[in-house]
Amino acid sequence: MKTLYLIRHGKSSWLDLEYADYDRPLSKRGKENSREMGRRLRGAGLAFDLIISSPAKRARSTTRRIAKRLGYPRKNIVFSYNLYLTDVEEYSKNCLDYLRQVDSVALVGHNGVITDFAEYLTGAGIENIPTAGVVAIELESFQDVQRQSAGRMVFFDYPKNVDSPLLVS
Repeated sequence: MKTLYLIRHGKSSWLDLEYADYDRPLSKRGKENSREMGRRLRGAGLAFDLIISSPAKRARSTTRRIAKRLGYPRKNIVFSYNLYLTDVEEYSKNCLDYLRQVDSVALVGHNGVITDFAEYLTGAGIENIPTAGVVAIELESFQDVQRQSAGRMVFFDYPKNVDSPLLVS
């Protein structure tokens, strides 16, 4: 069994409109929410064999904050342009090579493709993964990333979720 974690980058800052989309940083809330989701994942005992992130600044920042909370080595993070400004078909094709190598992979990317990909894989009507949100999907094999509704959603969590499946009482 393989597990794919789809993570949307944290809330980006719109304070300086001169930034190109690629260079937009996280807002203060985006930074806090990214750390919070990292804490939740760690608290639930989750770990990733591999983290692949869009290289856009807000995705890189989200990835590094989550990785730090999980004790994942920063040098092992893979930054892939294939996770920036793409569609579901390209997302699955471009990720497949990485996904064959390990049992659990986190992909940190952007909306709408991250939500579309989660819906494609699970058949669930998620509609929107909020910023810093995480969807965990189980697959029989990572080749299933190219098959619609081949996965099973294990959990869907996001910073404002007061009923978080990852929060331990």
